Order: sequence, then structure tokens, then C-alpha cells
Amino acid sequence: MRLDDFLLRNYVSCVMFFIITQAGVLSAAETSVESGVSARFEYNDNLFLTSDTQESVSSMVVTPNVQLLTEDDNWEAFLSLKLKSSLYSEDAYNATDQFYEAAAKYESERNVYAVNAEYSLDSNLNSESDAFGVVGYKVDESRWSITPEYTRLLTERLSLALTYNYTESDFDDIANNVSYQTNTVMGKATYNLSERSEFNFLLISTDYESKDGIYEYQIFNSMIGLTHKFDETLTIDYSIGSTSIGSNTFNTQAIDFFGQTVVASQVVDSNDTGFVFDVGVDVGWLTARASKSTSTDSFGRVNDTDEIDLYFRYQMTELVRLVFRANYSDIEQLGDSISVGSYDRTIAFYEPILKVRLAKNLNVIASYRYTVDDYVDTQTSNSSSQDSNILYVGVSYDFPSLPVF
Repeated sequence: MRLDDFLLRNYVSCVMFFIITQAGVLSAAETSVESGVSARFEYNDNLFLTSDTQESVSSMVVTPNVQLLTEDDNWEAFLSLKLKSSLYSEDAYNATDQFYEAAAKYESERNVYAVNAEYSLDSNLNSESDAFGVVGYKVDESRWSITPEYTRLLTERLSLALTYNYTESDFDDIANNVSYQTNTVMGKATYNLSERSEFNFLLISTDYESKDGIYEYQIFNSMIGLTHKFDETLTIDYSIGSTSIGSNTFNTQAIDFFGQTVVASQVVDSNDTGFVFDVGVDVGWLTARASKSTSTDSFGRVNDTDEIDLYFRYQMTELVRLVFRANYSDIEQLGDSISVGSYDRTIAFYEPILKVRLAKNLNVIASYRYTVDDYVDTQTSNSSSQDSNILYVGVSYDFPSLPVF
């Protein structure tokens, strides 16, 4: 049985068991079902964002979604399902992406217990994927994660949060992508300096292991930060810290030794350090963020990423809203992970979005996205550049909320 089928069946079984066994609890809480659907036409003149033969395609994308929400005085929970069905002018790219999520939170006088579980099945055609634009063909990825969290209010001003995350990812293409699993532990202390200001101290430790047993990384980040709300429309937050990366690469090679095949193994260890930061400004109509971070990707590498993100929104009339998004990311490989794939990358896009409300729950959305992607081979210094133009036109409808109990 495929891993995604196994997880999906067990996910559904757990959901049904939860609903059946907790029917008495749900009946005493406020429970509702919310749902919606969107349909849009897309045109893309460079589907895989490559400098090779560029393939123009059109597609129709239909995305239904449904959420079950329930809450009481001191707890809340929800289940979510979203399917994204894409029909392309080239049948080979047709797909139905799946996204499932379940979450629950319970609060007592000084304690908050929370847990979140997610499962997704999508591909590198998703522009939010770190594999987008890297290989010139469709690659499916199944991913699941679970994240329990505990928060303790130590005093009226001081709180401590402990979070653990386990993530597992599998790809149907092993020629370029690397299936992996990660374990992340995070501790965060928050101190409220005033009603408008808070101080944060953050520790994050991540262990990465590829499923082929070749790559292992240990990433440790420590950060301090400050958030201040100047007034109802202006908030600024800033965090800065250090990062430490340890890596172990296991190389094997088959050698013919006088007619006998001998497998030689070599372990390459390395360590690297650097700094990270994250700063954001929110003025109501504009949100801007700049950051420097260290993370792993879908190809078994550790990357240092400098990123700038802008989100502008303007209510032109009561029914018409204009949104503008822009993002710039400079991605540089670190340490011995360069041996996995030898390129640095800069990718940027901008996207104006027009939203028109035709009725209370009915909206028309049109957008245009321009993306440019530059590569530099770190071994030969050769470079390449590619871009794409994408046009979206569609509608979305939110069904009225239905009370269950």
C-alpha cells in the first residue's frame, strides 16, 4: 500500500472515531460546517520555469474545500479538507492535489495545550514549493507532519512555549529529489514589557535525515526579538540571532578489487555558522518583511536564504479591492551540501490581483504573475535566466455556514 493511501485511510478513520466517540461533547459545543469552491482559468507560458524549450499551457482549476469547526468555553477544534483538481491542455499534467488538516486547542487558567496534524499530496507545479522551477518535469510529493505544543503562563507577563514537530516527505522522483524526515524542537519565552511591547527569546533545533541515509544535518538557531505596536495601524517586529549547521554526508563507491566488488564508504563532516534575522512592518494597507534564514530543501541541501516580501492592499470601492504581492529570494547553498547540486538561485515575482465582490459570498478574481529565475553554477560559474507569465481569471463562492449541533 502506498504511504499516502495508508495515511489517508488512517486519517479518515481517526476523524470518524473522534466524531463518534465525542458526539456527546460536540452536542454541548457550538459546531458548524463551512465550505466553499473556486474555479479559475490559468494560462502559463513557461510551466516549469526553465530556460530549455518553454511549454505554454492552459488549465482549468477547481478547488472545493470544507471545514468542521467546533468550540466551547475553553477548547476549540477543526478538521479541514481541500482538493485542487487541475485539468491541463496537456493531459500528462492533470492532477488532484489533496490537503488535509486537523487541529485542537485546550486552555486552562495558566496552560494551553495544542496539536496540529497535516497531510498533503501535491507537486512542483505549486509555485509555493521549493522545487518549483528546478526540474523540467512534474514531480509529486506526499508530506505529513504533526505538531504538539504546550504554553505555560508563568506570570502575568512571562510565558513559555514548547513545540515539537515531526515532518516526513516522499517524492515519486528520486533522480533529483531527496525524500527526508525532520525532527524540530522549539522553545520560546515571551515577556510583555507593556500593553504595546513584548520581548521574545527563541531556540530552534532541527535534525534532518534523508531516507537514503546519505545526508544528515543538524541546524540550531537562537534569536532574540522585540515587537512594538505604535498605534492601531502600525506594528514593527524585529528578531536577530545566530545559526549553527552541522552536516554528515555518507558517500559510498563500488570498487573492482581483483575481480571482487568492494564497497568503500566515506563520511564527510562539516560545520558552519552564521547569523539570521527577521524584521516586519505592518501599517494596515501594507505589510513588508525582510529575513535571512537557514533551512533544508527538497534536494538534500542546506540553504542560506535572503528574502524580501511585500503585500499591499487597497479598498478601491466597497465592492472592489486591489492587492499587490511581490517577493525576492536569494538562495545560496551552504557547506558540503554543494556536492548535492551545484547552483545558487535568485527568484522573484510580482503579482497584481483584482477582487470584485458580486454578491455576499460570490467574488471574481483576476491576477497576473511575472516570475524571473536566475541560476549560477557554483562549480563552473555558468549562469542561466528564465521567466514566466501567468494569467488567472476565476470565481469563488463561500456557502453559508451550517450549524451541526
